[in-house]
Amino acid sequence: MYKIPEIRALDLREAQTRFIQLMNRLSLGKKDRIIAVFDGKRGNQTRIGKLDVYFSGSGENADSVIKRMSEGYTRHEIIIVSSDRELLSYARLGGQEVMSAEDFIQRFLIENEQDSESERIKSLEKNPTDYWLKVFQQKGGLNA
Repeated sequence: MYKIPEIRALDLREAQTRFIQLMNRLSLGKKDRIIAVFDGKRGNQTRIGKLDVYFSGSGENADSVIKRMSEGYTRHEIIIVSSDRELLSYARLGGQEVMSAEDFIQRFLIENEQDSESERIKSLEKNPTDYWLKVFQQKGGLNA
């Protein structure tokens, strides 16, 4: 999570909240699912938007929860994303597809942001009045 540039300076709660917001903005297929596992004393699970969020609970860390949850999945069913090399090695040996956190950020977050920016520019070029009306309405600046 702290590999994402805009999250680096945030405290833990703010970082988790921002991470969840970013994950919920990803474009996924209807059957795709994102699960985030955090270290934490709570040991519970909740759904926030499109994201299933788990906290490891006391006495266990997020990596061990991810290992347990990923058992039985094949490389075409799951992608394990982490910056922890030991976890990625474990998953790779278990036959799961793995991706470093840095690669995930580049592929899904940075490129997704660039695509969104490109779409905004195209929309602005097509019909500037509609574009700015939409922006102001989203910001609450105009009463629609």
